[in-house]
Amino acid sequence: MYPALSAIVLALLLTSCSQPDGRIAQSAHQLLEQGKLQQAQESLQDGFRQFPQSIALRQERLHLNLLAGQPELAAAEAQQILQTQPSAQPYRLPLRDPSPAIRSLAVRAFALAPPQHPSPLSVLRTALRDPDPTVRRESIEATRILTTSQAAPILRQATQDPDWLTRASAARLLGNRADPTAIPTLFSMLQDKDSYVRRFARRSLLELSTMAKPDAYLPALQSKDRTTQVVAALALARLNDGRGLDILLAEMANPLGIERIEGVKSAVRIHDPRVLPAVRAATSDQDSQVRMVALIALGLLQDKESAPLMKKIQSDTSAPQEVRLAAGKALELLSQAPTQPNPQPTSRGTIKSPTPYRPNSSCSKTIKSSNARAKSSIPVAGMIIRSRRPPTSSVIRKKRPLSFSLRSRKKVFLSICTFSDRNVRSSPRGSIVSMPLSK
Repeated sequence: MYPALSAIVLALLLTSCSQPDGRIAQSAHQLLEQGKLQQAQESLQDGFRQFPQSIALRQERLHLNLLAGQPELAAAEAQQILQTQPSAQPYRLPLRDPSPAIRSLAVRAFALAPPQHPSPLSVLRTALRDPDPTVRRESIEATRILTTSQAAPILRQATQDPDWLTRASAARLLGNRADPTAIPTLFSMLQDKDSYVRRFARRSLLELSTMAKPDAYLPALQSKDRTTQVVAALALARLNDGRGLDILLAEMANPLGIERIEGVKSAVRIHDPRVLPAVRAATSDQDSQVRMVALIALGLLQDKESAPLMKKIQSDTSAPQEVRLAAGKALELLSQAPTQPNPQPTSRGTIKSPTPYRPNSSCSKTIKSSNARAKSSIPVAGMIIRSRRPPTSSVIRKKRPLSFSLRSRKKVFLSICTFSDRNVRSSPRGSIVSMPLSK
C-alpha cells in the first residue's frame, strides 16, 4: 500500500510542477525524503517569500514539522491550510505516510485541532487498525476529543489489543472517562497476563467507585478470582458499604496479601466490631508500611484501648524508626479531642457522618514544609499536629540531635496524609490512596 501511496504523492507533485510554487514544493519534498531538513526549511522559507499563501508549500512545511517531532506546529499549519481552502484535507497524506512515527504524530496533531472533515471518529477508528502499536496508542489517547458514547467502543476494542501498553492505556482512559458502564470491562482486565495492565485496571475500578452504585461491584464479590474479590471489596468500602468486609479482613490477615495497606485504609471506614481487632493485629505485620498505617488508623479512630500497645511499640528499640514515630503520632492523636462526630451505624453496617470532612490544606505542602527548620503543622482529619522538631536560630548554627531521621518523619507524614486527603491518587508503591474516613 505504501509504495502505491508514494507513487500517488509523486504524481500529485508532478501535476503541480506547472506552477512555480509547486516546483519549490517538489524540491522541498525531495530534500525531506533525503533527510536534509535544514535545506528543506531554507527552501520553504524562500518559497514563502514569493508565495505566502501557497497551500503546496504549507503542506510540505506541515510534513517538515512532523519530521521534526513538532505536532503542535503541524496542527497550526493545518489550520492555516484550512483557512485558505476549507475543503482541503491536510492530514490525508501524513496519516498514510510509510513511517509509523509520522503517522502517530499526525494523529496527535489531528487531535490538537480536529477539522470537521473527515470526521474525528472515522480517523481514530482507522488509526486503531494501524499495524504499528505506536499509532494505535496515539489513536486511543486522542479519544479525548470524542464524546463518551463515541469513545467507549474504541477504548473497549483497545482492551483486546495485542500490545500490552495499548491495553494499559485503554484501562487508564476508561477510568478517566468516569463512565461506570466500563466496570465489567475493567474487571475482566484484572485477568490480563501483564501486571501493568492489571494495575491500571485496578486503579480505574477504584476511581470509578465514587461515581457508581454498589450494585456494580457486588457480582465481583462472588468471583473465583481472589484479586477480583479484593478490588470489589475495596471499591465497596469507598462507598461506605460493608458487604465486602469479610474479604478485606482476610486480606489484612494474609501475610502474602498485596492489598494489606489498602485493606486497613478501607476497613476503618466500616462500623463493625471486627475492624478494630483486625487493625490492632496489623500493627505486628512484617511490613513496616502496614504497621505505620495501622497505628495511624487506630489513633484517628480514637481507640483508647490501643494506647498500651502504642507505648510498647514506641519504646521498642528493635522496631524500625518510622514505626516508632508512627506510634508516637498515634498516641498524640489519642490525646486530642476528635473533631468529627461519631459515625452512626446504619442497617447495612456502614458509616454515615452528618457533615462531610474537608481537609485543612494540601498534604503535599505540609510534607515540603517539613524540610524547613521552623515548626511545621500537619493537618490530620481536621486536627493540627505540631512537629516536635525545635526551630533553629539563624545565629546558632549547631544542629540539635534528633531521635528520628527526617526521612522517617516524612514516611509518617505520608501515612497521615493518606487518611486526610480527599483526592484519589497513586502512591509510590503503585497502590491507590484511600478516601477520607467519612464522606
